[in-house]
Amino acid sequence: ANNSIAIWTDKSSDDWILRFEVITKMLAANGYTTIHIRKHPKKKKTMDILTSPEENLLTEDMSVFIKECQERGESFLVCGNNGGGKTTLLNAMIENIPMQYSIFCAHESDELFSLKEGEFCAYHVIEARGGSKISYSLKNLAQAGLTMDTDVYMLGEIKGDEAAEMLRAVHTGAIAYASTHSHSIPDAYVRLFDYIRRTTNYSMQEIMYMLRYVKYGIYIHRYRVMDIAEAVWNEDKKELEYRYIFKDGKRCDDGLR
Repeated sequence: ANNSIAIWTDKSSDDWILRFEVITKMLAANGYTTIHIRKHPKKKKTMDILTSPEENLLTEDMSVFIKECQERGESFLVCGNNGGGKTTLLNAMIENIPMQYSIFCAHESDELFSLKEGEFCAYHVIEARGGSKISYSLKNLAQAGLTMDTDVYMLGEIKGDEAAEMLRAVHTGAIAYASTHSHSIPDAYVRLFDYIRRTTNYSMQEIMYMLRYVKYGIYIHRYRVMDIAEAVWNEDKKELEYRYIFKDGKRCDDGLR
């Protein structure tokens, strides 16, 4: 009964990183144990592969734009539906982070990784199981990352108050890479705002002002990058606005929306 929900990662396969989520029949309405397996290839798909006709996750124009932003040391928030390609894109982007940058990465399971020889320190959560009281949440790891000498602060799949730690990191000079579930880029920033507001004393304006440092939002829908926008602070309105560089899969020129 104490282990009716179990999540773990298996990296023993030569080709795949497998993430298992098991819910036993004790909790299932139909009386059957459910096993969900999510897999990511150990042979990472690079940006060049993701722009190929076979993958078609993003266009060559999008890839060039993202790489240029990475070279400048910009921050990114990748958002979209569950299983839509967020982790695949983040894994590809990791390989284009300049070698001189050290990277701190915290995620729920071991899905984000680097193939380069640079400094990439990744950590995963531990959930208390059975009678054990030992647990380390994404927030715990995110807090630990604030004390490390790192250039890039990466959080995989923000779901709660760890968002506040990312805000502190990016507002003190770190380059942020993060992902979260949402239906659009504005929704993703509002979601982060909601997570941060619950655990801090910052006002709405203060949070949104600081979130402008997470400069670019990338929205993926069903394994396709649809939108890329820059988060811009409007000093007169005291709110974030979004300047779209790509909208609905195409380069756009009409700016703020």
